[in-house]
Amino acid sequence: MTTPAEPTRQSGWWTRAFVYGAIYLAIGLVFAALAGHAAAPGRQAWRVAAYIISAIAFGTHIQFERVSAGKSIFGAALHAAFAVAVGACGLAVMANIHAYNAGVLRSRLLRASIILWPLITAIPAFLVGLAAATLMRPRGGTA
Repeated sequence: MTTPAEPTRQSGWWTRAFVYGAIYLAIGLVFAALAGHAAAPGRQAWRVAAYIISAIAFGTHIQFERVSAGKSIFGAALHAAFAVAVGACGLAVMANIHAYNAGVLRSRLLRASIILWPLITAIPAFLVGLAAATLMRPRGGTA
């Protein structure tokens, strides 16, 4: 028998995925702007900082899905990878908008980025998520 809270818990992963996707998008935009305004040596530091903060967000997402929500290893990795894909899609859309505003949107590859970037990021995110999720145990469970 299902409890009234169970459907909410099951559908909650969509909300978490879009929130984490928005976090990845914000990290990408903010740190790209900071890197764009920095002197040459500082640009690399801002990019590395963006990767580190994104990795922390990814780790907290995997941990929440696996430990708090009690998802399977596969489910936790899939949900986190979906969030990464959402963030990458948002960054691709923003890159296209930026190129359009700059008057340089002629590249088919840039337009294809809306499909390619989510795939290019979600696949490794899923594999890393699987590895990370195997190290975690759900609360009150052994699997």
